[in-house]
Amino acid sequence: MGNDSDRTDYTDREVFARHATESIRRHDKYTLEIVKIVVGFDPNFDEFAAKVAYELRTRTIYRSDGGKNARGLVRASGDLAKLHYIFRTGSPPPAAGTKIGLIAILARRKDPRDTFRWIMSIRFNAPGWIDGDEMVVTASPAVTAKSDEQMMKNVIHYGALYFQDIHNDKGRRITKMVEIADRLGYPRNQDLWYYSSEAVDNYMNWRNKAPDEETNPNRPRGRMATATGGKLPFDGDTGFPLVIPWRIYPFRNAAQLCKGLVADECKVKVVSELIHTEAEIGRNFDVVLKRTAEASSIPHSLNPLDTPEKNVGPLAVKLHEHLVKLTTNNDSLYSVGY
Repeated sequence: MGNDSDRTDYTDREVFARHATESIRRHDKYTLEIVKIVVGFDPNFDEFAAKVAYELRTRTIYRSDGGKNARGLVRASGDLAKLHYIFRTGSPPPAAGTKIGLIAILARRKDPRDTFRWIMSIRFNAPGWIDGDEMVVTASPAVTAKSDEQMMKNVIHYGALYFQDIHNDKGRRITKMVEIADRLGYPRNQDLWYYSSEAVDNYMNWRNKAPDEETNPNRPRGRMATATGGKLPFDGDTGFPLVIPWRIYPFRNAAQLCKGLVADECKVKVVSELIHTEAEIGRNFDVVLKRTAEASSIPHSLNPLDTPEKNVGPLAVKLHEHLVKLTTNNDSLYSVGY
């Protein structure tokens, strides 16, 4: 063999499984690094994996063992083999030597000593393959779906890592949100949503109530919920003149914001989105209480509805009851303890 890049031997996956078990027992924490690489495609997976490991040689143990550990690491998660299969069975498959763009997510053990900051795992996704030096060719639907799924896993991982040591109420609620997203898995977690507090505030405003609002879809609150025919849960937007989207999708948004970013930039986006989500769900209940209190205090002459508890309007009461019910749904972001 001419040099280390020609070798295809690798460390067995069982070795990395043992390392993972030891890491759990040590309660290790990790930092993540996203690395973009370009590799010439090879229909032989052993050769392809060796090329990927060689491209990551400056970030892993490589020269001391001829790259054997690195070649095992790039195989261990199974991501690279799945991506290679998707490429190889594409129609048409890329020719040998076609430049493949890969994103590698390196999980490195935290330690004050440089020599103990081992890479514990490497995950992969693929935005597409490269034509020439710059132009990225659109990936096939299968590759795109795999890339989106991996990006969502990154979002969940970043959220879990950041909030694991924040033990106040806010940190606890966000940690539970991340756990829900992890449990539901992709693609269900990208559809996790909460209501815009601005939309809730507008709907709850007692000035938008009407005596016949439950039967008249042309009343203000009926027009605000046309996408679902007035039925809960709401979707779409509140309509003219404000046109406020009812639902916000935080995990989907975070994954979208992270595309093309390095690890540290992505972490900032994820943390910011989750902090905003926790605050906005809390505001949902704040505006409900505020608007209900306002309606209860207005003079009766301006409030022709029958009962004091429904001063804010019957449809507003139903929205309030709906929000409370969401807190009992374990698959809802509202269930994390508001």
